Amino acid sequence: MKRLGCVGHAAERDSVVLHGDVDKPEFLAYYVKSGRVAAAAGLGRGKGAAALMRLFTIRRDSTAADLGGSPAAVLAAAQRTALDKP
Repeated sequence: MKRLGCVGHAAERDSVVLHGDVDKPEFLAYYVKSGRVAAAAGLGRGKGAAALMRLFTIRRDSTAADLGGSPAAVLAAAQRTALDKP
């Protein structure tokens, strides 16, 4: 059984950017407001959905283009940057 993960809040949004295939179903959906990802949902993309939740927890402000189909890579880069700070 696949689990739908959601994070953030976007009662109003300008667009929804979809990565993946809703027919499989396996996707990440970014709810965009004023150019920034305000909320996200993921189904069948466990690692990506978990990374999205962590990025929201650390308040990482991202665009849908920044996140692309691999928010886990964005999270890894953010964590490396945090480790490099004195």
